[in-house]
Amino acid sequence: MHLELGDILGVRGQRLVTSISGRQTVAGGVGWGLAVTVPARRSGFEIRRARFGIGTAARWTLRGGLAEGAAWPDELRIAHAAWHVELQEPLSVEYHRFELPTGQRLVRSLPCDAAACSYVFTDPDAHRDVFTVEAVAGSDDELDAWLAGLERGLDATVWMVLHVEVRMLGGSPPRSVVTEVPLAPTGASVEFRP
Repeated sequence: MHLELGDILGVRGQRLVTSISGRQTVAGGVGWGLAVTVPARRSGFEIRRARFGIGTAARWTLRGGLAEGAAWPDELRIAHAAWHVELQEPLSVEYHRFELPTGQRLVRSLPCDAAACSYVFTDPDAHRDVFTVEAVAGSDDELDAWLAGLERGLDATVWMVLHVEVRMLGGSPPRSVVTEVPLAPTGASVEFRP
């Protein structure tokens, strides 16, 4: 059985904000919380996989003032990305961390001037699922135990924080760089064992 959940995590309207954190690195994140209620079930079920599709705008724009001799980087590369999830129930708190695939590349694109420079993904579809998180049964004992206990119901607050580090390759970027990228939900689903 397969259940589509839409934007259950409230991703729409969230923005990833990064700023300079090293000579060739920008880093930052986004975080928010939401209340979740799952009614108790009489018959148990087993979740095989949960997928929360999270993408970004196709174009990222770095902003800052180029000093004389500085140049916007030729390429951006996502060097690290992870979701930190905290689940607060009335009597317990659970923490989970989901490391995401990295290495996605963005190349310089127009418009590009002294105040800002835009970048697009080298794979035109990469932005759709760049920060997607998947939980698969059997991949984490602690998570499996939590999923198995969902039949008792759930009344909790979920706090989510996405942390991202982006390497700037080529050029000599300004000392102050900021980017603000809107996030976009690309669908959420839960798959149950038959």
